Amino acid sequence: ALEALKADQEVSQEAARGSEERLMAVEEELKASQAASEELQQQLSKVQGDLAARLEEQTTLRAALETAEAGQATHQQVSEELQTSLSQLAELTSAHAALGEELTFSKTAQEELEKRVADAEAAKQEAADRVERAETRLEQA
Repeated sequence: ALEALKADQEVSQEAARGSEERLMAVEEELKASQAASEELQQQLSKVQGDLAARLEEQTTLRAALETAEAGQATHQQVSEELQTSLSQLAELTSAHAALGEELTFSKTAQEELEKRVADAEAAKQEAADRVERAETRLEQA
């Protein structure tokens, strides 16, 4: 019976080590996910800044276009600049939307990793409890 209890204790300790290793791996994944999420947030902020600058530029160009209607050459140049600005604005808007989607996906993945960390911690605690019960039975035997 003593040998069986010792074997049970050894199995429980091995399970606890495995749970701890899985927990550390999931925590590393979580750290990597958080870093990626921060990077996406920085990119999103940059695109938002670029977007605001382009909107301001567009407003300025529209005002310049209205002022320059008297001179056809100036009008044509401002019109081309406005079209370029509008194209850039469309590209930035698209990039902003894509980064927003990536950030949402990253946050969802991060929440899943946090759940896995909690599950791994629960498994680790359960294994530790089994080890403690096995040690108690071993001492009683």
